[in-house]
Amino acid sequence: MERTLWLILMLLVRPLSAQPVKLDVELRDAVDGTAVQSAHLVLVKAGFRTITDGDGHAELRWSGDADTLVMTHVRYGSQRRALPRTTDALRITWQLRPEVVGIPEVRISARRSEQVYAHPKLNVEGMRVDDSGIWVLVYDRPQLWHRQEEAGVRELLGARLYLLDTLFRELASVELPDRPRAMHIDLRGRVVVEARGKAWAPRHQGGRIVLEGMDLDTLRRAVLPWTDSLAHHWIGNDRRDDYPAFVHFAMRPGEDRAHAIYTVEDAHTMALFRSEYKYMDGPSKVMAMKLARDLKVDKEIVAGYMTGFHRHPYFHVPYAPLHVIADTLRIFDHERSQLVHCDLHGKVLRSTPICHHKDRSWTGVLLFDRAVGRIYSLHQQGAIMHVRQLDLTTGAAGPSQSLEHPFPGAVQVHGGHVYYTRRAEGSIGVRSLFRERLAD
Repeated sequence: MERTLWLILMLLVRPLSAQPVKLDVELRDAVDGTAVQSAHLVLVKAGFRTITDGDGHAELRWSGDADTLVMTHVRYGSQRRALPRTTDALRITWQLRPEVVGIPEVRISARRSEQVYAHPKLNVEGMRVDDSGIWVLVYDRPQLWHRQEEAGVRELLGARLYLLDTLFRELASVELPDRPRAMHIDLRGRVVVEARGKAWAPRHQGGRIVLEGMDLDTLRRAVLPWTDSLAHHWIGNDRRDDYPAFVHFAMRPGEDRAHAIYTVEDAHTMALFRSEYKYMDGPSKVMAMKLARDLKVDKEIVAGYMTGFHRHPYFHVPYAPLHVIADTLRIFDHERSQLVHCDLHGKVLRSTPICHHKDRSWTGVLLFDRAVGRIYSLHQQGAIMHVRQLDLTTGAAGPSQSLEHPFPGAVQVHGGHVYYTRRAEGSIGVRSLFRERLAD
């Protein structure tokens, strides 16, 4: 009988404890008090879901057990609130603060490079700048075969020379009668075009380009050796591709003799060059001594040429360009790892260590911006070219600035810009001239 009564009481009490509890929720903005509508409300354990109406109200029913109410809204994010165990109806007014979302900084900038010149049919080989304007050499196609002794020489077919103004508008053009090989700058900063059998100094006269011709011997003996001028002196060097030393010198026009400024030498290559004499046989040594006496040249130097040492793959000619910057001669002696500052008479004012040439990516070339008096080292890693400005005081190389496009050609600097030629990726079109602003 007692057991039966107990069961009856349990059946009567159980429905009473299982009665659902009403939860009335009101969502308000904590800043201005406005209703928060279309917010998603979820009871985690009960799994009940609803959305607030236009007045920010929502009604939920749950068992009354302890639970967690989760609110989600696009403006207020996701927020949680604990609900205690209860059997009574609950009314909650929930003050919500907008969620602050941090958006990372986005920098929007135009493309670094700009196409400054393109010929509709011809390729751009390169550019040089002088007082007349911007000279651009274009061509149809390169000469594909050469004689054995000219292996590696690049000659251009169907070439024309264009003169542009500072806005890159065409002022004049002329067809070149020979196959050009290179463009040079003489000591006065004027353009000279070297071709297969002749050289020309283009001039802009009367709205057209006039070509002043000169033979190649004059070009190599009277133009190319001279690189700059200072205080009524011409500055040049006697660097050759078959001798591991040369001298920078200066001469006043009209005088017969030049005076040496600085001597550059690859000591290791020079030692190998001179050592060829001791490995020659007797008759060859006699011939070397006879030639040395007649030419008034050291017999070991004669022997180096007789054995053809200058054609060996490990033969090296030193690279030490001289540039006049702020009335001071700056010599980048890569053999001694020094930037030498000296005057016109060769007096060394100071020396600064340099190390850009020890970087494996260095192309072996320095670029001189005559317009602003800056020196840049050129580096290449795979398809990407990098430019680094050299500090003339410390000798250190500045931050690396990579060019936007891969595989650039004929890289030059002028007026704080780097110029280069390129053909669009995957294109069989013509090569165009581009430029990018260099960092200060």
